[in-house]
Amino acid sequence: MRHSNPTDGLPVPSPPWCLDWSIAAERVADEPVAVERHADADERAALAAALGVLAVEAAGVVATARPKGAGRILLDGRATATIRQACVVTLEPVTQELDEPFSVAFWPPDQIVPETRPEVEIGEADDPEPLELAGVPLGRIAYETIAAAVDLYPRAEGASLELSIEPESARESPFAILRKLKGTGSADDST
Repeated sequence: MRHSNPTDGLPVPSPPWCLDWSIAAERVADEPVAVERHADADERAALAAALGVLAVEAAGVVATARPKGAGRILLDGRATATIRQACVVTLEPVTQELDEPFSVAFWPPDQIVPETRPEVEIGEADDPEPLELAGVPLGRIAYETIAAAVDLYPRAEGASLELSIEPESARESPFAILRKLKGTGSADDST
């Protein structure tokens, strides 16, 4: 899905989580709906750009949306991906396999009570998300789950960043270096 930019009329790509992986809420009204989706080449390229990785070789989701009454839906599933990143030490490509579970509750917006306290305590359970008109945003949930699991500092096997630090006793004092530059030979010489 592309939108045009009002200033120059050129197409602007949609955010990467706007994959067309929505589940219509009407489909989940009476019984659970099982869904399995896999990203195509264009979607994988958009995900790679959004995640800042070299490539997304595979990405997919297996999920079940279950009705919970009063227009509420519970989405449970797993997001999987195979990504290729540059090693932070050697810049060699590193492959990471991701397989992450998720569980998100969606409620009609009018059933979600906004938090009015200035400080919010983070509890065990996640707050429900508003159910969008387009339905359950499976693609966005898959993207967020994968993005949260990406290793920010990937390393190739055996790669290490070893700095050679001289022990304090092996270093020459700054004054000795200055004496050499000045051409005087002894610390006891006075000028």
